[in-house]
Amino acid sequence: MADIRGILISMEKRDASYRLDLPAIEKEVGEVKFCFRQKVTSTNDWARDAASELGASEIALFLAENQTAGRGRGDHLWFSGPGSLTFSLLVPCPFALQDPQRGLFALAAGCAICAAVRPWGLEPRVKWPNDVFLGERKLAGVLIESVDQSRLVVGCGVNVNNDVSRIESATSLREHAEESLDLTNVLIALVVEINRQLSSIEEAPKKLIQQVRQYDGLAGKLVRWSTGQKTETGVAQGIAEDGSLRIRTEQGEMTVYSGSVTVLRHV
Repeated sequence: MADIRGILISMEKRDASYRLDLPAIEKEVGEVKFCFRQKVTSTNDWARDAASELGASEIALFLAENQTAGRGRGDHLWFSGPGSLTFSLLVPCPFALQDPQRGLFALAAGCAICAAVRPWGLEPRVKWPNDVFLGERKLAGVLIESVDQSRLVVGCGVNVNNDVSRIESATSLREHAEESLDLTNVLIALVVEINRQLSSIEEAPKKLIQQVRQYDGLAGKLVRWSTGQKTETGVAQGIAEDGSLRIRTEQGEMTVYSGSVTVLRHV
């Protein structure tokens, strides 16, 4: 874990849309332990490797300017470039690791991303189980991984000022705001809101579900759900109390806890 002040010299001449003000971040994230590296393979891997050095109840932020082997769910990759944000939060988990409610962490992080960028006049939507869309394209992704029996890593990749023009399915905050955003301010807003949402899961899960439903981008849409060899098509009915997705099919309503969802059309 590097001394973040020793890295400032190589970053201070950059525009605010690409520069990270590390002392400001460390100050504003409060009691969250802040760790920074310029380049890592994956912030999730870094967080898991560093977990043994931290207390079981400690919350830590692992931020990288660039990650070379970021990943999403399954075998999906997450590409980061200048102007994007890639970070992971190491957090205690109040649920048994096999509990389906673990999915609430991804939804809470997605909901927090939506709430954090609203001051910039943007209104993203959560795409169950772990994506955030702005318009019809992907803005951010969340990856939840276990560390041990009581802790999880919540990895986030958010397109802010980076150029995603070559990726048809992706978008960025800059594209919709029609101007570059201060990368440090966006990061602070994201981390503070995500930490607030994650901290409230055990105490107020019903309130979290209400917020997730407010940002739900699938309800009322015809979707295709798939996992392994199974595929179903139906109309998304919203998020259940435990964070699962309800889908109405020709055979009746089903509840799914994992898998990939593709939007086919509005109904």
